[in-house]
Amino acid sequence: MNQGGRQSRGRSGVLAGVLAVLGDAGLLTGGVELLGLAVREFFLPQFETRLFPGSRPVVTITHPLDGRIPFRPDQVRSYLGFIRIWVEGLGELNRRFGRTAVPDIAESIRGLCRLYRSTGSVYRRCQTTTHRPRGPRFSPRFLLIRLFDPHLHCIPSLHVLILCYNYLHLRRVFRRRTGREDERPVAEAYQAALRVLRAVLLVKQHSLADIGPSLYVLSELFPRYDRAEADRFARDLFGGFPGVRPELRATLLHAVLADYRDMERERRRRRGIGVEDLVVEYLRAWSPRPES
Repeated sequence: MNQGGRQSRGRSGVLAGVLAVLGDAGLLTGGVELLGLAVREFFLPQFETRLFPGSRPVVTITHPLDGRIPFRPDQVRSYLGFIRIWVEGLGELNRRFGRTAVPDIAESIRGLCRLYRSTGSVYRRCQTTTHRPRGPRFSPRFLLIRLFDPHLHCIPSLHVLILCYNYLHLRRVFRRRTGREDERPVAEAYQAALRVLRAVLLVKQHSLADIGPSLYVLSELFPRYDRAEADRFARDLFGGFPGVRPELRATLLHAVLADYRDMERERRRRRGIGVEDLVVEYLRAWSPRPES
């Protein structure tokens, strides 16, 4: 399908997702809870730190390879669209399965609530930032980022967590309901995750160092997102990475997989603690890996 057709279907998917949530009391309650968690766990800790510097540790996470990734401000629209992609997924479930999709939509909302609670537990104890360019001076989208994102919650990355959870959840639902996991909504959710996470790096809103630990957090919270799935996603992410030579793509991939495995080693060393505590300790001890 052409780009215009995909965008039109995406807009109708967002509408279908919103209507599905508004049309069911249980889903609406879950949606309100999710919105409250987003405010409390993502936005408030950042603005607290901006207003009261020193209220919690802030670690600057910058990978030696970040400077070799081109800055592409034209990708900012993709960067900003990650929540829309999740809502589109809810809409696809509603359009395909109707009222019988309510439990599946409710499960997706609960999954995001779990992600916000888990990440908030990290953010309240240790925040992370990167060096990011200002972007075009008169860009409304970059102005929006500056106003509403103080850029203190890089690890775990909610972009990584929400987008990968979304395609994982859709794939599981379609496999259970249709016997197939390669349905169009699943494939589109996967490609959207790749597109937006490439944009995250190209717009310099995340460091390369953020990706591996965030994929590992998802593996801990949802064990069906195992190392093989994380490896596959990372390989596809950098296999189509624009504007860099193949040898650099391989280097970027190696760096992300190495960070994922660092977290695995930390887990083997500290089996008795929760993943949130594991991440906080990882961040407080963080130092940049030498460029390979």
